Amino acid sequence: RPGDHRSYRAVVDAQSGAVLELYDTNQYSTAAVTGGIYPNTNTDAETNVPLPNLSVNNRFSQKVTDDNGEYSYSGGFALSKLAGPLVQTSDTCGGGLLFNSSTGNLDFGTSGGTDCTTPGTGGQGNTHASRTAFFQLNRVKEVAASFLPTNTWRPTQLTARTNLSQTCNAFWDGSRVNFFKSGGGCANTGEIAAVMIHEFGHGLDQNTGGAAADGGSGEALGDIT
Repeated sequence: RPGDHRSYRAVVDAQSGAVLELYDTNQYSTAAVTGGIYPNTNTDAETNVPLPNLSVNNRFSQKVTDDNGEYSYSGGFALSKLAGPLVQTSDTCGGGLLFNSSTGNLDFGTSGGTDCTTPGTGGQGNTHASRTAFFQLNRVKEVAASFLPTNTWRPTQLTARTNLSQTCNAFWDGSRVNFFKSGGGCANTGEIAAVMIHEFGHGLDQNTGGAAADGGSGEALGDIT
C-alpha cells in the first residue's frame, strides 16, 4: 500500500477464501503514559503511576495503553487526553490535551494545590481530580469485571465530571459520576478514591438488574463497593 509503513500478513481459508487473520507484522517500540494520582485520598503524597486503558492517537490510528501504561508507538506525533474505552473525564476547569512528537512518552505530571491547579501542561482540565478519577475508576471497573464478567454496562465508557462548583458531596446521575470542588471544610471529592468508588457503586447497582428499592440499601451497596 503506497505510503503505508505497515507490513501486512493475511491468512485465508483455502477453500472458501474467508479472511482468517489480517495483521501488521512490524515490531514497534513502546511508549508510556503516566500521571500523578492520589492512591487513597488527597492527604496522601501524589504518586506518578502508569495510566491504563487510555486512548492515544498516534500516526493516524488510535491505540490504548495496557496495565503498564504502555502502547505500541509508531513514531511521530502522539496525542492524548484523560479518556479511554472505559472512562473519560470532563473537568469544569477546562479541556485537556497532551502531546509529544519525539518519544511518544506522555506524562500528565504532578503538582501541588487542589481543584483547578494543574502541573502547567496537558491543559486546564489536567487536574488532580481528573487524573485520580480516571485512574481509580478504571481500576474499580477491572475489579468489577472479575466478579461480573458478563455484565454489559461495565465495559461501556463512563463519564466522570470533576471540579463541579459545589462542595461536600458527589453523586451518580443515572449515567455519570459527579464530583465537587473543595470548600466548606470538605476536600475535593474527585480526589478521594472511596467517594469515587461509592458513586460507581450506584451505577453498578442500577445496571445489575435495577437499582435498590430504597435509598438506604442503595447507599449500603455503594459503601460495600
